[in-house]
Amino acid sequence: MLSRAINWCCLALLLIQHVGVSHGLDKVAVRPDEILNYALAFRHLQAAYFQTALERFKPEEYAAVAPTCDKIFFDNFLRIRGQQATQAIEVTKALRAFGATAVPACTYQFPVNSAFGFVNLGRIMAGVYVSVVQGLIPYWVSGMGAEYAAVAAAGLISDAQHASYLQTVVGKPHSAYAYHVPLPLSQGWSLLQSLTVSCPVGYPTFPFKTYPAVSVYPTNPTYTDLKPGEKLTIEVTLKKRDRRERRYAAFYLTNAASNPLVVYVDAVEVEGGFEAVIPEVAEGRFEGLNYVFITNQKYGAEDPYSDTILYGPGTFYVHSS
Repeated sequence: MLSRAINWCCLALLLIQHVGVSHGLDKVAVRPDEILNYALAFRHLQAAYFQTALERFKPEEYAAVAPTCDKIFFDNFLRIRGQQATQAIEVTKALRAFGATAVPACTYQFPVNSAFGFVNLGRIMAGVYVSVVQGLIPYWVSGMGAEYAAVAAAGLISDAQHASYLQTVVGKPHSAYAYHVPLPLSQGWSLLQSLTVSCPVGYPTFPFKTYPAVSVYPTNPTYTDLKPGEKLTIEVTLKKRDRRERRYAAFYLTNAASNPLVVYVDAVEVEGGFEAVIPEVAEGRFEGLNYVFITNQKYGAEDPYSDTILYGPGTFYVHSS
Protein backbone atom coordinates (compact mmCIF):
# COMPACT_ATOMS: atom_id res chain seq x y z
CA MET A 1 0.00 0.00 0.00
CA LEU A 2 2.81 2.41 0.91
CA SER A 3 4.76 1.74 -2.31
CA ARG A 4 1.60 2.35 -4.32
CA ALA A 5 1.05 5.62 -2.45
CA ILE A 6 4.67 6.65 -3.16
CA ASN A 7 4.08 6.09 -6.87
CA TRP A 8 1.02 8.32 -6.76
CA CYS A 9 2.97 10.90 -4.77
CA CYS A 10 5.80 10.94 -7.32
CA LEU A 11 3.26 11.49 -10.08
CA ALA A 12 1.71 14.35 -8.11
CA LEU A 13 5.12 15.95 -7.57
CA LEU A 14 5.83 15.81 -11.29
CA LEU A 15 2.50 17.44 -12.06
CA ILE A 16 3.02 20.33 -9.64
CA GLN A 17 6.73 20.99 -10.18
CA HIS A 18 5.93 24.32 -11.88
CA VAL A 19 3.40 25.44 -9.25
CA GLY A 20 4.41 28.39 -7.08
CA VAL A 21 4.85 27.73 -3.35
CA SER A 22 2.31 29.53 -1.19
CA HIS A 23 3.27 32.54 0.89
CA GLY A 24 4.05 32.24 4.59
CA LEU A 25 5.99 28.96 4.63
CA ASP A 26 8.97 30.70 6.19
CA LYS A 27 7.00 32.35 9.02
CA VAL A 28 6.89 29.30 11.29
CA ALA A 29 9.06 26.19 11.19
CA VAL A 30 6.88 23.10 10.82
CA ARG A 31 8.40 19.64 11.21
CA PRO A 32 7.53 16.76 8.86
CA ASP A 33 5.98 14.79 11.74
CA GLU A 34 3.75 17.79 12.57
CA ILE A 35 2.55 17.91 8.98
CA LEU A 36 1.78 14.20 9.04
CA ASN A 37 0.03 14.47 12.41
CA TYR A 38 -2.01 17.33 10.95
CA ALA A 39 -3.18 14.92 8.25
CA LEU A 40 -3.79 12.21 10.88
CA ALA A 41 -5.95 14.58 12.93
CA PHE A 42 -8.26 14.94 9.94
CA ARG A 43 -8.26 11.18 9.46
CA HIS A 44 -9.46 10.78 13.06
CA LEU A 45 -12.15 13.41 12.46
CA GLN A 46 -13.45 11.65 9.35
CA ALA A 47 -13.43 8.21 10.96
CA ALA A 48 -15.40 9.60 13.92
CA TYR A 49 -17.85 11.34 11.61
CA PHE A 50 -18.84 8.26 9.63
CA GLN A 51 -18.91 6.15 12.81
CA THR A 52 -21.27 8.67 14.41
CA ALA A 53 -23.46 8.74 11.31
CA LEU A 54 -23.89 4.98 11.41
CA GLU A 55 -24.54 4.83 15.14
CA ARG A 56 -27.08 7.63 15.21
CA PHE A 57 -29.40 6.61 12.37
CA LYS A 58 -30.88 3.38 11.05
CA PRO A 59 -30.81 2.18 7.42
CA GLU A 60 -34.49 3.10 6.93
CA GLU A 61 -33.80 6.67 8.04
CA TYR A 62 -31.14 7.00 5.37
CA ALA A 63 -33.52 5.40 2.86
CA ALA A 64 -35.85 8.36 3.38
CA VAL A 65 -33.16 10.83 2.31
CA ALA A 66 -33.25 10.02 -1.40
CA PRO A 67 -34.24 7.16 -3.72
CA THR A 68 -30.56 6.25 -4.00
CA CYS A 69 -30.23 5.77 -0.23
CA ASP A 70 -31.17 2.11 -0.31
CA LYS A 71 -29.50 -0.87 1.37
CA ILE A 72 -26.63 -0.62 -1.08
CA PHE A 73 -26.08 2.96 0.06
CA PHE A 74 -25.99 1.93 3.73
CA ASP A 75 -23.53 -0.84 2.89
CA ASN A 76 -21.39 1.70 1.07
CA PHE A 77 -21.59 4.01 4.07
CA LEU A 78 -20.27 1.14 6.18
CA ARG A 79 -17.48 0.64 3.67
CA ILE A 80 -16.54 4.34 3.75
CA ARG A 81 -16.45 4.20 7.57
CA GLY A 82 -14.14 1.20 7.42
CA GLN A 83 -11.81 2.80 4.90
CA GLN A 84 -11.54 6.01 6.92
CA ALA A 85 -10.69 4.03 10.07
CA THR A 86 -8.11 1.97 8.17
CA GLN A 87 -6.45 5.10 6.83
CA ALA A 88 -6.17 6.57 10.32
CA ILE A 89 -4.55 3.33 11.53
CA GLU A 90 -2.08 3.29 8.63
CA VAL A 91 -0.98 6.89 9.18
CA THR A 92 -0.53 6.12 12.89
CA LYS A 93 1.67 3.12 12.05
CA ALA A 94 3.71 5.20 9.62
CA LEU A 95 4.37 7.91 12.21
CA ARG A 96 5.56 5.32 14.70
CA ALA A 97 7.78 3.75 12.03
CA PHE A 98 9.34 7.18 11.51
CA GLY A 99 10.02 7.38 15.26
CA ALA A 100 7.36 10.03 15.87
CA THR A 101 4.42 10.11 18.26
CA ALA A 102 1.00 9.87 16.60
CA VAL A 103 -1.79 12.13 17.85
CA PRO A 104 -4.80 10.30 19.30
CA ALA A 105 -8.40 10.89 18.29
CA CYS A 106 -10.33 13.64 20.07
CA THR A 107 -14.00 14.05 20.93
CA TYR A 108 -15.97 15.78 18.17
CA GLN A 109 -19.37 17.36 17.74
CA PHE A 110 -21.09 17.55 14.36
CA PRO A 111 -23.71 20.27 13.74
CA VAL A 112 -26.38 18.05 12.18
CA ASN A 113 -29.25 16.08 13.69
CA SER A 114 -30.78 14.14 10.82
CA ALA A 115 -29.79 11.41 8.39
CA PHE A 116 -30.30 13.94 5.61
CA GLY A 117 -27.87 16.30 7.30
CA PHE A 118 -25.25 13.61 7.80
CA VAL A 119 -25.31 12.60 4.14
CA ASN A 120 -24.90 16.22 3.05
CA LEU A 121 -22.22 17.04 5.59
CA GLY A 122 -20.51 13.77 4.65
CA ARG A 123 -19.77 15.05 1.16
CA ILE A 124 -18.15 18.08 2.76
CA MET A 125 -16.11 15.95 5.15
CA ALA A 126 -14.74 13.81 2.32
CA GLY A 127 -13.99 16.87 0.19
CA VAL A 128 -12.22 18.70 3.02
CA TYR A 129 -9.45 16.09 3.20
CA VAL A 130 -8.79 16.55 -0.51
CA SER A 131 -8.45 20.29 0.18
CA VAL A 132 -6.16 19.60 3.14
CA VAL A 133 -3.77 17.40 1.16
CA GLN A 134 -3.69 19.82 -1.76
CA GLY A 135 -2.73 22.53 0.72
CA LEU A 136 0.17 20.36 1.94
CA ILE A 137 1.85 20.19 -1.48
CA PRO A 138 4.24 23.13 -0.79
CA TYR A 139 5.62 21.24 2.21
CA TRP A 140 6.14 18.12 0.15
CA VAL A 141 8.39 20.00 -2.26
CA SER A 142 10.21 22.03 0.39
CA GLY A 143 11.89 19.29 2.38
CA MET A 144 9.12 17.20 3.93
CA GLY A 145 10.48 14.04 2.33
CA ALA A 146 8.91 11.55 -0.06
CA GLU A 147 8.12 9.01 2.67
CA TYR A 148 6.12 11.49 4.74
CA ALA A 149 4.42 12.93 1.66
CA ALA A 150 3.41 9.49 0.45
CA VAL A 151 1.71 8.67 3.75
CA ALA A 152 -0.11 12.01 3.84
CA ALA A 153 -1.36 11.43 0.30
CA ALA A 154 -2.31 7.78 0.81
CA GLY A 155 -6.05 7.40 0.52
CA LEU A 156 -6.45 10.74 -1.27
CA ILE A 157 -8.03 9.05 -4.27
CA SER A 158 -10.50 7.13 -2.11
CA ASP A 159 -11.48 10.40 -0.38
CA ALA A 160 -12.21 11.96 -3.74
CA GLN A 161 -14.25 8.88 -4.62
CA HIS A 162 -16.19 9.12 -1.35
CA ALA A 163 -16.99 12.79 -2.00
CA SER A 164 -18.02 11.99 -5.57
CA TYR A 165 -20.27 9.14 -4.45
CA LEU A 166 -22.02 11.22 -1.80
CA GLN A 167 -22.50 14.01 -4.35
CA THR A 168 -24.28 11.57 -6.63
CA VAL A 169 -26.45 10.28 -3.77
CA VAL A 170 -27.92 13.75 -3.21
CA GLY A 171 -28.38 14.32 -6.93
CA LYS A 172 -25.41 16.61 -7.55
CA PRO A 173 -22.66 16.40 -10.19
CA HIS A 174 -20.05 13.88 -9.09
CA SER A 175 -17.28 16.35 -9.99
CA ALA A 176 -18.25 20.00 -10.01
CA TYR A 177 -15.09 21.44 -11.53
CA ALA A 178 -11.75 20.39 -12.97
CA TYR A 179 -9.88 21.36 -9.78
CA HIS A 180 -10.41 21.33 -6.05
CA VAL A 181 -10.00 24.16 -3.53
CA PRO A 182 -6.70 23.92 -1.58
CA LEU A 183 -6.85 24.68 2.13
CA PRO A 184 -3.74 26.20 3.80
CA LEU A 185 -2.49 24.93 7.18
CA SER A 186 -4.03 27.28 9.74
CA GLN A 187 -7.25 27.54 7.76
CA GLY A 188 -7.63 23.76 7.76
CA TRP A 189 -6.66 23.52 11.41
CA SER A 190 -9.31 26.11 12.31
CA LEU A 191 -11.95 24.04 10.56
CA LEU A 192 -10.86 20.95 12.49
CA GLN A 193 -10.92 22.82 15.81
CA SER A 194 -14.44 24.12 15.15
CA LEU A 195 -15.66 20.50 15.31
CA THR A 196 -13.45 19.43 18.23
CA VAL A 197 -14.93 19.38 21.74
CA SER A 198 -11.93 18.09 23.69
CA CYS A 199 -8.70 16.12 23.28
CA PRO A 200 -6.90 13.70 25.61
CA VAL A 201 -4.54 15.01 28.26
CA GLY A 202 -1.09 15.50 26.80
CA TYR A 203 -2.35 16.22 23.30
CA PRO A 204 0.50 18.07 21.56
CA THR A 205 0.35 21.68 20.51
CA PHE A 206 0.87 22.63 16.88
CA PRO A 207 2.36 25.77 15.32
CA PHE A 208 -0.87 26.70 13.56
CA LYS A 209 -3.28 29.54 14.13
CA THR A 210 -6.88 28.90 15.12
CA TYR A 211 -9.38 31.41 13.77
CA PRO A 212 -12.80 31.80 15.44
CA ALA A 213 -15.44 29.55 13.92
CA VAL A 214 -18.23 30.61 11.60
CA SER A 215 -21.43 28.85 10.61
CA VAL A 216 -22.97 28.81 7.16
CA TYR A 217 -25.25 25.79 7.00
CA PRO A 218 -27.49 26.64 9.98
CA THR A 219 -28.93 29.43 7.76
CA ASN A 220 -29.45 26.85 5.03
CA PRO A 221 -31.33 24.02 6.78
CA THR A 222 -32.27 22.26 3.54
CA TYR A 223 -28.60 22.06 2.52
CA THR A 224 -29.47 23.47 -0.89
CA ASP A 225 -26.39 24.23 -2.95
CA LEU A 226 -25.96 27.97 -3.36
CA LYS A 227 -25.42 29.92 -6.57
CA PRO A 228 -23.16 32.82 -7.55
CA GLY A 229 -25.02 36.07 -6.98
CA GLU A 230 -26.93 34.75 -3.95
CA LYS A 231 -26.49 36.17 -0.46
CA LEU A 232 -24.61 34.04 2.02
CA THR A 233 -25.17 34.57 5.75
CA ILE A 234 -22.03 33.97 7.79
CA GLU A 235 -22.84 33.51 11.47
CA VAL A 236 -20.15 34.59 13.95
CA THR A 237 -19.86 35.91 17.47
CA LEU A 238 -19.27 39.57 16.69
CA LYS A 239 -16.61 41.62 18.43
CA LYS A 240 -16.99 45.30 19.27
CA ARG A 241 -14.51 46.43 16.64
CA ASP A 242 -16.50 44.62 13.94
CA ARG A 243 -19.14 47.33 14.30
CA ARG A 244 -16.60 50.11 13.68
CA GLU A 245 -14.30 48.73 11.00
CA ARG A 246 -14.82 47.54 7.46
CA ARG A 247 -14.99 43.79 6.92
CA TYR A 248 -14.67 41.60 3.84
CA ALA A 249 -15.76 38.13 2.86
CA ALA A 250 -12.86 36.21 1.31
CA PHE A 251 -13.98 33.39 -0.99
CA TYR A 252 -11.54 30.71 -2.11
CA LEU A 253 -11.61 29.70 -5.76
CA THR A 254 -10.85 26.28 -7.20
CA ASN A 255 -7.29 26.27 -8.41
CA ALA A 256 -4.76 23.96 -10.03
CA ALA A 257 -2.06 25.31 -7.72
CA SER A 258 -1.45 24.52 -4.06
CA ASN A 259 -2.42 28.02 -2.99
CA PRO A 260 -6.05 29.15 -3.33
CA LEU A 261 -7.06 32.09 -5.44
CA VAL A 262 -9.14 34.52 -3.40
CA VAL A 263 -11.95 36.91 -4.30
CA TYR A 264 -12.91 39.60 -1.77
CA VAL A 265 -16.32 41.24 -1.47
CA ASP A 266 -17.77 43.57 1.12
CA ALA A 267 -19.21 41.84 4.19
CA VAL A 268 -22.28 43.63 5.57
CA GLU A 269 -22.94 43.34 9.27
CA VAL A 270 -26.30 41.80 10.16
CA GLU A 271 -27.70 40.44 13.38
CA GLY A 272 -25.50 37.51 14.42
CA GLY A 273 -22.84 37.94 11.78
CA PHE A 274 -22.36 39.13 8.22
CA GLU A 275 -23.92 38.86 4.81
CA ALA A 276 -21.99 38.71 1.55
CA VAL A 277 -22.90 38.07 -2.07
CA ILE A 278 -21.24 35.03 -3.62
CA PRO A 279 -19.19 36.51 -6.49
CA GLU A 280 -19.87 35.81 -10.13
CA VAL A 281 -16.63 34.32 -11.44
CA ALA A 282 -15.87 33.09 -14.95
CA GLU A 283 -15.00 29.49 -15.81
CA GLY A 284 -17.09 27.95 -13.04
CA ARG A 285 -14.44 28.43 -10.36
CA PHE A 286 -17.07 28.59 -7.64
CA GLU A 287 -18.47 25.17 -8.47
CA GLY A 288 -18.35 22.51 -5.78
CA LEU A 289 -17.02 22.72 -2.21
CA ASN A 290 -15.98 26.21 -1.19
CA TYR A 291 -14.68 28.11 1.83
CA VAL A 292 -15.36 31.62 3.08
CA PHE A 293 -13.56 33.79 5.66
CA ILE A 294 -14.16 37.20 7.19
CA THR A 295 -11.10 39.47 6.92
CA ASN A 296 -10.14 43.03 7.80
CA GLN A 297 -8.17 43.58 4.57
CA LYS A 298 -8.54 42.64 0.92
CA TYR A 299 -5.40 40.53 0.96
CA GLY A 300 -3.68 37.74 2.89
CA ALA A 301 -6.50 35.20 3.25
CA GLU A 302 -4.44 32.58 1.40
CA ASP A 303 -1.46 32.93 3.76
CA PRO A 304 -1.04 29.81 5.97
CA TYR A 305 -0.43 32.16 8.92
CA SER A 306 -2.71 34.98 7.85
CA ASP A 307 -2.91 38.10 10.03
CA THR A 308 -5.91 39.45 8.13
CA ILE A 309 -8.37 36.59 8.75
CA LEU A 310 -10.75 37.31 11.62
CA TYR A 311 -13.15 34.35 11.34
CA GLY A 312 -13.44 31.15 9.37
CA PRO A 313 -13.61 29.06 7.44
CA GLY A 314 -17.25 28.42 6.66
CA THR A 315 -17.97 25.63 4.22
CA PHE A 316 -20.68 25.46 1.57
CA TYR A 317 -21.42 23.99 -1.85
CA VAL A 318 -21.96 26.04 -4.99
CA HIS A 319 -23.77 24.68 -8.03
CA SER A 320 -24.58 27.30 -10.65
CA SER A 321 -27.06 25.33 -12.75
